[in-house]
Amino acid sequence: MPQPAQRSLVQVLLLLWITVLSIIQIVFFTYFFTFGHHDKPQNCSAVDTRIPMPHMGNEPLNQVKLGKGKMLTFKAEKENRTLKWVPLNPVTGLFSEKGDALTIDNDGYFFINLQLKLETCNDTSPQDIKVSLKWTNDSQESREIMQGWINRNTCSTSFAKVVELTSGTLEVTFNSSAHNVDTTESSTHLDVIFMTSY
Repeated sequence: MPQPAQRSLVQVLLLLWITVLSIIQIVFFTYFFTFGHHDKPQNCSAVDTRIPMPHMGNEPLNQVKLGKGKMLTFKAEKENRTLKWVPLNPVTGLFSEKGDALTIDNDGYFFINLQLKLETCNDTSPQDIKVSLKWTNDSQESREIMQGWINRNTCSTSFAKVVELTSGTLEVTFNSSAHNVDTTESSTHLDVIFMTSY
């Protein structure tokens, strides 16, 4: 059985050993983060941080062409229980208004972002309120590009998609005549980024 003097000597030596190890670790970390970590090794070459262009089809990489992009924002206005989309930054030759729909005048790639908010909604409403964006071409072929449902907590929905479209019309519909749309720009808007296709 160790004597009390021996026990206290062991505790002092253990404390001394932990202190020495802590000081060595502090010196090592200080040296590493001050000098060693930021120095570039001599045999290391610089890294090229440029993002490579995507390779499309069989074309050589240096011949890939990108079209010019245009950005448009539309604000919703009420017109006899339907939504009419009014451009905030009109671009001629890309979209034109046709009643409550937008006519696409150019073929290309579209990034479409739609946000729609109702003035009020409640949890006791019996039906789900579906919001959809529909594209229809000149020969009356149509397809639903995007759809979403109104969130009962926020009374809104938002969705986005990249799609290739030809000329035709875009129309936003929702299946509830009992609810009004909040038409403030921050609440309900349609944003489009357009890029021509080659």
